[in-house]
Amino acid sequence: MWTPNPVNRINPTPTPFGPEETTRHWCFTAFEWIVRDVHKLREFVERDEGDESAEDQPEHATGSDRDDFDILKESPMLGDGKFKLEIARTPLARTATPTGTATTPLHTLSLYVTCLMLDYANAEYEINASMMAAIKCQDDRAGERGARPDWAWELWQNDWSFRQENEVWECPLPPLSTLLENPRIAQTNSFVICIQIHSPIGPFIPQHPSAYYVPRDLLDGLEASLDNPNTGDVQFVCLERMTVDPSLQSPTTPPHTALSESHRSSSSSSHSFQTQTTARKRIIYAHSDILIRRSEYFATMLSSAFSENTQHGERKMYTVTVEEADFVTIYWLLKWVYANWLLFAEDDDPRAPWKASA
Repeated sequence: MWTPNPVNRINPTPTPFGPEETTRHWCFTAFEWIVRDVHKLREFVERDEGDESAEDQPEHATGSDRDDFDILKESPMLGDGKFKLEIARTPLARTATPTGTATTPLHTLSLYVTCLMLDYANAEYEINASMMAAIKCQDDRAGERGARPDWAWELWQNDWSFRQENEVWECPLPPLSTLLENPRIAQTNSFVICIQIHSPIGPFIPQHPSAYYVPRDLLDGLEASLDNPNTGDVQFVCLERMTVDPSLQSPTTPPHTALSESHRSSSSSSHSFQTQTTARKRIIYAHSDILIRRSEYFATMLSSAFSENTQHGERKMYTVTVEEADFVTIYWLLKWVYANWLLFAEDDDPRAPWKASA
């Protein structure tokens, strides 16, 4: 099973203001580049050059060459022409087999960020920056709203200085074979290369009046607290609809239940059931503190007669009965409240609840 690579961080502590420094001009440059045809790119980048038959053949004999890939032939400018990005095929360090013999060197992609502001600068001029390179899955999931980046790999390097004789920042990327172990990258046959340049040394995040940056594990913990009966003090009571094949039911099962709806075939002499939609009561647990601060609607609901209050030991429990929406709708609504993202179904039929009750 594929697992994401750990974050690589080099000198992660930001440099504070100097003792005589009173001002600082901060700038931030970000760039994303979608890489497609990853399987084909892997065949080109990781081809076995140690094979004698391959050495005698021209480069295009592998089925593709450098000009087939935009990332290998284009050099985009970043930050209003201050930096230039280039990506090239580079060898990896030799690896050893269990027998101790060296294997054929593998190749990967490396990116190079060149500072163009040094061409006409003083010889002692330098630019301090924090550099970030990352790879994420392409954001192409239908119906996804507000999701955080799904980093497959990332690297931070602080205290980097662009100066004469050191104009280029080099960053080797993971092997393409490793990236293709990510199921989403393999499925979409694509990924996104992300570059960030924070100058001076950071990263310093732009301030936003209603947003703050918190650790990722804290956000994951908050998201995981949804529907936890041990800590939740609000329970949403709703129905979960399920489609059941009557032919798979036991012969002793009654054809009708209190929460079932069936449809008979008028053209069948045996009056056999075609489909049967059943529903069961479900409870989703939430937390009043989160609901009240995230939504005025929930704040009004929990302070009014729309919710019933009961005492469970030392914990006060709110009960909200929802009749207009089913379990899936309520779950994703609360998911947005907790995590600020949600995922709509790819084939969502808004008339489905009404069809089921017809």
